[in-house]
Amino acid sequence: DIKSRDWEQDIRVKVLQTCENNDVRIAPDAASFLAETSGTDTGRVLSEVQKLIAYIHPRDSITIDDCKAICSITPEAAGWAFADALGEKNLTKALETLNILFNNKSFGNTVLHSVIGRFQDMIKIKTAASQLSIQAGSQYPRFKSAVENIHPELKEKLKENMIIKSHPYRAWMLFSQSAKFADAKLVSVLNNL
Repeated sequence: DIKSRDWEQDIRVKVLQTCENNDVRIAPDAASFLAETSGTDTGRVLSEVQKLIAYIHPRDSITIDDCKAICSITPEAAGWAFADALGEKNLTKALETLNILFNNKSFGNTVLHSVIGRFQDMIKIKTAASQLSIQAGSQYPRFKSAVENIHPELKEKLKENMIIKSHPYRAWMLFSQSAKFADAKLVSVLNNL
């Protein structure tokens, strides 16, 4: 149900269950990629997971690079890759992604929507991390510990924030991307988008 706030989490659960049923592990960012780029099409995401399982054999672990190498190029996947490249300040990767996008003009709005969402999420994560006194450059264990040991009152206040809703590793990745931008630059980029 696309109107459900939890549809993306529901897709992520299906990805994890499918991998577990096939004795395969999947990296948190790879599971997020599949959930974010599949929309509500469960059949498509399960097909992508099966394709990934065949692709990685005999390995038993799916990475984000595996997803990028083998998953179907959809507007959502292209938007995700473009937003990720911008978040990483990787101009080369962003331009490579644009080359793919220019071959399908209907991808434009989806890509713009993905990029706007990414920068909104980075602002939200950065704001929440500040409230949790997480310093820029904090490594994953420190970040995860701060999020997991949050005071219940503050946790309730931030319950809709990506820092609470996302897998801790995914939240940390967004936090790490946000730290590459000064606050004023994040706002400027979002306004320009």
